[in-house]
Amino acid sequence: MTSHINYAYRDKSYFSDDNRGYILEQNILDAGIDIIPLNCQFSIGIYGKNLLNEVKHGGDSQLPSMLGTPPFAAPLGGTFSPLAKGRIFGVQLTYRYRS
Repeated sequence: MTSHINYAYRDKSYFSDDNRGYILEQNILDAGIDIIPLNCQFSIGIYGKNLLNEVKHGGDSQLPSMLGTPPFAAPLGGTFSPLAKGRIFGVQLTYRYRS
């Protein structure tokens, strides 16, 4: 049996020239256990990712104030911030092929 626990912290960070684009701080905790029977070609594991269920932003990007060119320009503005998945649990079966 093997196990792992991973913890990562990322502080709030700015990535645009005017410091209006930023990524929020995050605390991410992942863990898992793998069971590997002796002399077997397979293993089974259970895992959890983002166990603290933190909201994870991919990047908070500033959108342009207008989309297109006049006279067909449309107001836009705001920000775009894709979200990563929340808490995830899973089971994994692995087979190791031997020739």
